[in-house]
Amino acid sequence: AVRPPGPNCVLVQHPDDNNPANDKSCVDTRKVDLAISKSVQGELPIGGTGTYVIILKNAGPAAAAPPIVVKEILPFGFTFVPNSASAPWSCSVTSPVVNPATDQQVVVCTYPAAFPANSSVKLAIGVNVNPIAARPPGPNCVLVQHPGDNDPANDKSCVDTRKVDLAI
Repeated sequence: AVRPPGPNCVLVQHPDDNNPANDKSCVDTRKVDLAISKSVQGELPIGGTGTYVIILKNAGPAAAAPPIVVKEILPFGFTFVPNSASAPWSCSVTSPVVNPATDQQVVVCTYPAAFPANSSVKLAIGVNVNPIAARPPGPNCVLVQHPGDNDPANDKSCVDTRKVDLAI
């Protein structure tokens, strides 16, 4: 469904009504608008660790009820550093890596509380950049998922992980 441009209102009218101030009632049917952005903090050194920083914003007009779920599909050769998610987020690997050269690890992070309208929250996660890390031909993306979000156009954010620090 397309998000309506504004509130949905009902109006009652009667010629004998002497208080028209209470004749209209409106409800905002738009629910929430979650937007996500992703960046790399510092470098992603081969054989070392790096940090992805994800900023989640709720443009409203309503609070987003928990849980709010962020799904991160790491590039080939990248693995999640356990217990590295910033509080109050909790993250777990839902698709483990058997072969780092061919498998992509899927990390799902959950925000456990209500997320107020017109606010933002930060999620930082650590990643290991394995020496055999194959650079993907395109960007590495993160996705926010929430059933009340009516604007999916801003639910995905990507960074280019090909920018690494190579050292000999």
